[in-house]
Order: sequence, then C-alpha cells, then structure tokens
Amino acid sequence: MAIPLNDIVSKLSLRSIGKLPADIFISGAGSLQGAKSDEISFISNSKYLKYLSETKACAVIMDYESLKRELPSGIKFLILDSKNPYLAFAKATQLFSGKDSLDKTVSKDFLQYARVDKTALISENSILYPGVFVDAGSVIGKDCNIMSNVFIGKNVKIGDGVKIYPNVTVYDNSKIGNNCIIHSGSVIGSDGFGYARDKNGYVKIIHSGYVILDDDVELGANVTIDRGVADFTKIGRGTKIDNLSQIAHNVIIGSNCVIAAQTGIAGSSEVGDNVTIGGQVGIAGHIRVGNGVIIAAQSGVAHNIKDNDIISGSPAFSIKDWRSSVVLFKRLPELFKRIKDIEKTRG
Repeated sequence: MAIPLNDIVSKLSLRSIGKLPADIFISGAGSLQGAKSDEISFISNSKYLKYLSETKACAVIMDYESLKRELPSGIKFLILDSKNPYLAFAKATQLFSGKDSLDKTVSKDFLQYARVDKTALISENSILYPGVFVDAGSVIGKDCNIMSNVFIGKNVKIGDGVKIYPNVTVYDNSKIGNNCIIHSGSVIGSDGFGYARDKNGYVKIIHSGYVILDDDVELGANVTIDRGVADFTKIGRGTKIDNLSQIAHNVIIGSNCVIAAQTGIAGSSEVGDNVTIGGQVGIAGHIRVGNGVIIAAQSGVAHNIKDNDIISGSPAFSIKDWRSSVVLFKRLPELFKRIKDIEKTRG
C-alpha cells in the first residue's frame, strides 16, 4: 500500500524543507540504514548523522533547527521537519501497519475449526483461527483477531478490536479492554505465588481473583500476570509491558506506563501513572511507586518511591546520588591502597 507523501506530511503535521513534489508515493517506513528509495525514515539523535549521507530514504523526519548545522552536504532526501521526530515516525509506521488488509484476507470459515462453548458469545467481524478454545460464558467483542491455539477460559470478557497472538492463555474471569494487543506465550490470570508454611511444608493459598487489562494495553511475548488472591490484578489504560515480565497477584499498575523486559513486580505493590521502568527491574511487594517515576535498568526497589523521582541501583535511590556513589565505588581499590600505604608509613 503506497501513500502519497503529501498525505503523510498533512496527516502528521510535518513541515517540508524545500519543494514537496506531488507525485511521490511512499510504500513504508524504515531505518536510515535499511530504508528503500520509496520509504521514509527519521533521525532523533545526532550520533546517527553519519548515516544521512548514505541513506536511500526519499524523505527523513528530523528536528531541522537542532540538526541543520551538522547536516552533511549534498543530501538527496527531502527533509520533513518535526519537533518530535521519533513520535512523528511512530505515527508514520501506523499508516503502513496493514491492519485492514490482514482482517480482509483471513477466512471467516476458520470459526468452524475453533472450539467455542455454546454459551459463549462471539461478536460480529471477529475472527477465531484454528485451534482456539473459548469456554463457557465468555464474550468476545467486535473486530477481534484471536489467533491459533489461544485458550480463553470461563466468563472471560474481551472488548472490541483486540488482537491476541498464538499460544496465549487467558484464565477464567479475566477482563480485557478494547484495542489490547497480547503477544505469543503470554499468560493472563495464573495463580499467584502464595503459600503459608507449617511444620510439614507449604500450604497453598487459593487465588480466586481475576485480572483486568484496561483499554489499549499491550503485552509482549511471554508476559505473565497473576490473578488476585481475592480481588484483582489490574493493568491501567495505555500501559505497555515488554517481553518476559512478571506481574504478581494484586498488583495495580496505572495508566500510560512503559515497563521494559524482564521486570518483576511482587505482590500487592502499586505503580502510579506515567511510570517508566527499565529492563530487569525488581520491585518488592507491598510498596507504592508514585506517578511519573523513572526507574533505571537493573534497579532493585525495596521501599516506597515519591512522585516524579528518578532512581537507580540496588537497593535503588536517587540517580544523582547513585552516579556519585558509582564514581566512588570505582575508586575503592585506589583508596584502599592509599590507606594501606599510610598504615605502613605509620607502622
């Protein structure tokens, strides 16, 4: 699907530096190194300037005012000016996503190869691929794509426009909002890790709660979200969770958070709105992470975090203090040697 460059410029509110030809059609979006001559690209970091002289992209989105003094001479592409080129590029990729063409090419006859309980409800224009199982009392909204070998338990509620990739498991009573995306291998509503110990070993705590995903949540591959002990585990509207992350029972995550891969959040913790969590972060149970917090990768969070704090380290604390501590830590061998030398001179 090719789109006139004029339409892209208009839809993304970009400013063309130089004359914008009316007869250029764009087939996709790519990186500076990989884009073809009929694709657009972007640059948001000056360290990629070296690729501008060799890119084949016919147009590049950039913050022209901040980069114009560093641009190489003789560039062959059209400059599309934006104050936020990364965001503009993200919106450009959606223009070429091909969502509509995917829905039209999938046969609705697939439904005969899915196993749907007679009490379940599948709404109009939703497609269930071969091998899907939908248990009693579940409801799937309109315009959903449920791909092969997805298991949907009893009394699950799925909104409109949801896409679930192959081999996802959705346990009983889970609630999934509109326009969610769930990637392969994810498990929603599994038992939490809850046991009480007696003299003979461990006694399992039965988890009778459920999971709520609000609208526009996206889960990466192999994300696990445990159901609540008695109430619910909840992921807020617009939150994005990367691959191989673990969300424990009764965790509440706010709206518009981004959580990078291999993060683990222990039971009954609460994460506020607009929180950014780097990869391999561990958050202990029963704590509160405030709104707007940024947690650097590989941090260990063991106490409450105030709104808008930026933290790092394990245990995590203010990133400014952490950076100073790292400098001192690197100097410990030198300082230790100096102390030993001083002791020798006094001895």
